[in-house]
Amino acid sequence: DELISMAGNFYRDYGPLLLFTSGLLEAIIVIGWYYPGSTIIPLGASLAGAGVISPYSVLLWGLAGLILGYIIDYFIGAKWQNFAQKFELTEYVKKIKQRVRKNNLIYFWVTFHPDVAAVAALAFGMFKTDFWKFFFGITIASLFWAIFWGMLFYFFGMFLLERLFLIVAILIGGFILYEIFKIFHNRKRG
Repeated sequence: DELISMAGNFYRDYGPLLLFTSGLLEAIIVIGWYYPGSTIIPLGASLAGAGVISPYSVLLWGLAGLILGYIIDYFIGAKWQNFAQKFELTEYVKKIKQRVRKNNLIYFWVTFHPDVAAVAALAFGMFKTDFWKFFFGITIASLFWAIFWGMLFYFFGMFLLERLFLIVAILIGGFILYEIFKIFHNRKRG
């Protein structure tokens, strides 16, 4: 409870800056792979569900940061074609390009997680998608997913946070059991 209270005070004082910066860093290709924005923004939504901060603030600032990050990714892709090769993303970019040709709703499928959306934004820039088409597509799709995930954490986030130790213990236990099962299964086969 004390940790949640400390987080609540921090979000109350620095929420907009924290959420915007987290969204931005999470959405920028490569940086987002290491930055915990996918933890910070849902925590904000969870605290909003507890009445600590405004849910509209979480949505607005987190989404603004994400979209600016995707725009940066788009321009990285448009200006530096070899970026994908340098970070071994060429196969992902090809898959996205093929899917865009087949499906106009691609924005909805590539923005469910910021890391995937960052690669997609890079790809859209690389194959010179019209910027405004990209901008409106990524904005509407990001808004959809931000509302979806935001509502999920708004309503259930505190429930999950209060049981975090139990959830982590179950996951670790499940992983250990899976590894033990795999060892015995391999011994049986060999």
